[in-house]
Formats: sequence, C-alpha cells, structure tokens
Amino acid sequence: MSRYMPDEWVTLAEQWRSAPERAALPIDVIRRRVQRQTVRLYALAGLEVVVTVVALGSIAVVLLGAIDWAARILAIALLVFTMRIWVFTILNRRGIWRPAAHTLEGFRALERLRMERKLASAQFVWRFCSLTLLAAGAWTAWRAPYLSAQQLWVMAAVGVYLVAWIVGGLLVRREVMSQLAHSRADDEWQNGASVV
Repeated sequence: MSRYMPDEWVTLAEQWRSAPERAALPIDVIRRRVQRQTVRLYALAGLEVVVTVVALGSIAVVLLGAIDWAARILAIALLVFTMRIWVFTILNRRGIWRPAAHTLEGFRALERLRMERKLASAQFVWRFCSLTLLAAGAWTAWRAPYLSAQQLWVMAAVGVYLVAWIVGGLLVRREVMSQLAHSRADDEWQNGASVV
C-alpha cells in the first residue's frame, strides 16, 4: 500500500474535519436513560432484599440448630458480613434515586453520580470479597481436621464464588472508569473545552 493517501481519502478526511460539531444530546434521551437506570436500581434493591431475607433465614436455621460452637461463630460472622454489606449499600445509594433538577445538567449530574457510586460499589465488592476469602480460607484451614468432605466441598465452592465476585468487581471497576472518562470528556465538550 502506498504511503500517500489517494485523493478521495484526502477529500473525505477534509469533509470529516470540516463537518459541524455533533449536536448535544436532547434532554428527552437523557431523561429516558436515567428513568431506565432508576427502574433497574429499584429492581436490584428488591432482589437484594429477597436474597438477604433468604440468607438471614438460612443463618437463623444454622444458629438455632447448631450444637457445634464453631458453626455458631461462622453464623455470627455471616450476620456481621451481611450487616456490613447493607451499611455500605444504604450509604452508597444516598442521593442517587432522582435528579436534583429536571434539567439537562441535573440528569447528567445524576448519571455521573451513579457511575461514581457504581465504581465505589465495585471497589467495595472486590476488596470486601478478598478479605472474606482470606477469612474463609483461614477458618477452613483452622477447622479442616473437623470438617467432613461435604463441608470442605462447600467451603471450596464458597471460595470459587468469592473469586468470581472479586473478578467481577474488578471488571465492573474497569468498565465504569472508562464510562466516567467518556462522561467527563462529553462534559468538557458540552462546556466548550477542547477534548484531546
């Protein structure tokens, strides 16, 4: 292939560079996007409540039926684990349910805030699951001589589950950081600053 661009490519490149700037997104497009996000947030919150009720019910069954003190300690640790997650979730979701103003700037600010909070959630997930994996590994190593083969398989499954959450948290973190960079670039463009 030649080092020089054919005339038609040069012409196309000049047309592309001289094209008018892209138009700003209409407020209706952003409003619909924010409304879809809000519906997903409500659905996610409902699912989290259902999963928590099931988890707490399972923990209660273990606590009420456990004779072994180690099983009781594990059940109490799971209660603390669940409470810690809910404290983070409630604090992290403050202010993300509706825009401060029903303007383009209000919807854009809400989208950006939601991205920032999603990033915080992803970081919480991979860090918290990493610590939990270490704690579960230490507990399993400590209790290994007393655990049945079935219990060891359950703990191995818990380990795989936690590793999956760690990887997922890191992938979501990467995705959200990219979205935030694009959002900031769009904001700079909207405000008239040059984006390189």
